[in-house]
Amino acid sequence: MTTTRTALFATRDPRGLMFGGAVRACGREAAHQEGSCTAWARPAPTRARAAADALMASYHTYEGWWQGSRWNSAAALTALVGFAERTGRHDYDWVTARTFDRNDGVFPAGARGSDPVEGHFVSRAVDDAAWWAVAWLTAYDHTHERRYLDEAVTITDYVRQFSDPDSCGGVWWDRSAPTRTP
Repeated sequence: MTTTRTALFATRDPRGLMFGGAVRACGREAAHQEGSCTAWARPAPTRARAAADALMASYHTYEGWWQGSRWNSAAALTALVGFAERTGRHDYDWVTARTFDRNDGVFPAGARGSDPVEGHFVSRAVDDAAWWAVAWLTAYDHTHERRYLDEAVTITDYVRQFSDPDSCGGVWWDRSAPTRTP
């Protein structure tokens, strides 16, 4: 044959597991062994969808979080759920559930951050816990799953213990920070 057509395949990856939806085409001419590939592309109907897909490209499915610090995962989840809420989409709801199920536990230092995680997304870093409260409240607003609201309340009760009335209602970022004296 002198010409051929490549079959057309849908590029949406509803579970977001294939490099955040990135695809490329590879092939070779029948008479030759060498082949070539197009550049990677992330076809998406909107910039917001492309951003959500790109965010998913760095999600670690097995661990159920984004590598880095604990608060980064909370912020990434909040952004992803915010995208879903604004667009009415539910194809990334599994990420919310996976993140909750894989991380609502106790972890030694080094497993999910430099500090040990004591359960309920709580550690010595009070500000990290607060990021998780925001993430779970956002998840509840989108999914209406009570477990996310319950978790947000539990975390908020924890964070509230470290409020500083001398700082206009702020909280200490680290529970081991020295208490202010008058």
